[in-house]
Amino acid sequence: MDSFYDLEGNEISRKSLVELMINYFRELVETEDTKITDFNEGSEIRNLMESIAVDLYHLEYVTYNQMKMAFLKYATGQWLDLHGEKYGLSRDYGSYSYGNLKFTLPKPLTYPLVIPYGTICVHNETGALFKTTLDCTIPTGDTSAEVLSVSCVIGKLMNVDPETITLFQDNPPYTTLTVTNPEKFNGGRDLETDDEYRQRLLDFKKQDTFGSNSYYKALALTIEGVHDIEFADAPSDEYTATILVNGDNKPTPTDIMERATALFTLKDNIVLNHNFYISKPTYIAAILTVRVYVEETVDKQEFIKCLNAVFDGGEYENTTYYGVNIGQDLTKLDLIMALETIQNVSQVDYILQGENKTTFDTIDVNQGEVIYLDTEKLQIIQEVE
Repeated sequence: MDSFYDLEGNEISRKSLVELMINYFRELVETEDTKITDFNEGSEIRNLMESIAVDLYHLEYVTYNQMKMAFLKYATGQWLDLHGEKYGLSRDYGSYSYGNLKFTLPKPLTYPLVIPYGTICVHNETGALFKTTLDCTIPTGDTSAEVLSVSCVIGKLMNVDPETITLFQDNPPYTTLTVTNPEKFNGGRDLETDDEYRQRLLDFKKQDTFGSNSYYKALALTIEGVHDIEFADAPSDEYTATILVNGDNKPTPTDIMERATALFTLKDNIVLNHNFYISKPTYIAAILTVRVYVEETVDKQEFIKCLNAVFDGGEYENTTYYGVNIGQDLTKLDLIMALETIQNVSQVDYILQGENKTTFDTIDVNQGEVIYLDTEKLQIIQEVE
């Protein structure tokens, strides 16, 4: 780039910077403070100015770009992420696709065949890689078994069609073993680009007018301890709607509910004649039984810290989790990937849900419900390798 225009419309270039320096010296000549008067190209002082102008131009350009980061229209990268925090909207960093891989033998064996965790299989057209998230065992006398698996990279392209993952990256665990995906893999999303994220923030900002849903949601997030809110039907004709308040701590603490009630009854904060009923969402307990392989025994509190970050939001092992919103489901894959970041945890064997310890792919909730972790009933079974 030879030149650029700053926010005041001034053209900045190496040439203009050199001219500024020359004019400065000429002003000094008039006051007899300097005897440097030869600024022709090739002169020693001109060459020196030209070299200084290179660094000055770079400095001006960097400063100009940093100033632009203060405006949502121009912000990029982490600067754009900071604008998103202001509106309570985080960038979508994409996700892995997931589904079941089915391993099949041509005839039963006289012993159980274990397909180890982390076995990598390959899409037969694109070469995309998928790995098993658990050990998969074909029992004695059976010829097939399925296991939850995940793509090795994020993206929509990983949402592959059925019967397309049919190859092994390395030699199969057993010579005659075959693999396929009986159903389509789902859940893969691309990383949100700066342009996409910026447009989403701009669209949200345009909607954020006084009295709109987004306005009230942003208003609620000014209360420290509020994770998110959602609107529901009013309990009677007396009210405009019900505002469900989900806290960072679950169930939402009483003091947070009191502050939310006060906020949404101040006349300056609400549209005339709006009258909101403030309530907590319905909390659905996630009662988890987790069996993991570990290099050495891990304190149960580490598992609680990790899972609390997933459910409530927070940071664990340099990963930021945004927590579960009202009406948001949670997949077993999300839990597995988080748990395997715990130091000394080498593999999650299985996760069961509920008092009856049943298998699941997703903990589903209805509108107005929120999943929370029941830490008292959390069971962690550790197998030291």
